[in-house]
Amino acid sequence: MWTVKSKCSGCGKSCSAPTYGCNKCQYFLHQSCVDVPLEIQHFFHPCPLSLRIQPKSFNCGACDRTIQGFYFYCEWCNFSMDIECALLPTRECQSDEEQFCHLCHGHPLTLTEISEDDQSYCSACRSCCSGPTFVCRMKWQLGDTGLL
Repeated sequence: MWTVKSKCSGCGKSCSAPTYGCNKCQYFLHQSCVDVPLEIQHFFHPCPLSLRIQPKSFNCGACDRTIQGFYFYCEWCNFSMDIECALLPTRECQSDEEQFCHLCHGHPLTLTEISEDDQSYCSACRSCCSGPTFVCRMKWQLGDTGLL
C-alpha cells in the first residue's frame, strides 16, 4: 500500500489515504473500496444488490448523481445504486415505536399505515404513498420505494 495523488477507481474520490494500485494501469483503490461486500440487501430496494464495476458513467437510482466506478445492481429490476448511497450508515433510534433513522434526515421516521385517500407523497421519489410508510412527525415522508 502507498499514498498516491490520483482518483480511486472504486468510488471516484481522491486517493489521500493508503491505497492499493497499479501505476502502470493507473488503477487505484482505497482500502474501504477493496472491502466493499459483493452483495447487500438494502432497505431502499426490495431485491438483493450485487457489486458491479462500471467503466462508463451511470446515474445512481437513489441520489441521481452521475457516477463512474463501483455500484450495486439489481438485474431483475435494472436498478443501480452507487456505493456511497448503498453503504451510508443508519443510526439507532431510541423508542418503543417501530422507527427508522437515517443520517440523511435528522428526525426519526415512524412506520405508519397511509391510506390512498391521504394523498401523501414520498419526499424522495415523489410517488404517492399508501400502505406502510415511514413518516417524520415533522411532515417529512419516506415511502417504501424512496430514500434521501
